[in-house]
Amino acid sequence: MNIKTKANFTNKQDKPKRRVLKRGEIYYVNFGEVREGEEGMQRGKRPAIFIGNNQQGRFSPTKFFVPITSSEDKTPIPTQYYLANKYHHVEKEHSIALCEQIQLIHESQVLEYLDVLNEKDLLNINIHIFISFFGLGFKNIFQDIFYKLEKGVN
Repeated sequence: MNIKTKANFTNKQDKPKRRVLKRGEIYYVNFGEVREGEEGMQRGKRPAIFIGNNQQGRFSPTKFFVPITSSEDKTPIPTQYYLANKYHHVEKEHSIALCEQIQLIHESQVLEYLDVLNEKDLLNINIHIFISFFGLGFKNIFQDIFYKLEKGVN
């Protein structure tokens, strides 16, 4: 039985090249097919925001993503963030980052780089991820912190 593991790589040419992702980058991702009982999950090929840390983006074969939808029939909820149409992937005015649907996917499902979020949108995505995990009380805490940071208050 001859199983090739990391230890068996003889030189750097044998190692598969890993794409380096950075937090806040937008990629076209394959979330797979809808399976029975998963009708509410975002599936298929769609834009998504890489939200893992930069170390995960460089070294891990799995990546955390927030899917983006342009569906206009979604009921707005506090964990969703509306993206402006200034990004490459946005075809409609109402693209929504679904921060309540963070998904861990394999790097082979990352298809194509599209764009990168600006700093303000990335901060808002971070806030909506926290709301998704910890509730609405965190939004007020973050707004207070950002206000103090902007004003230079200690």
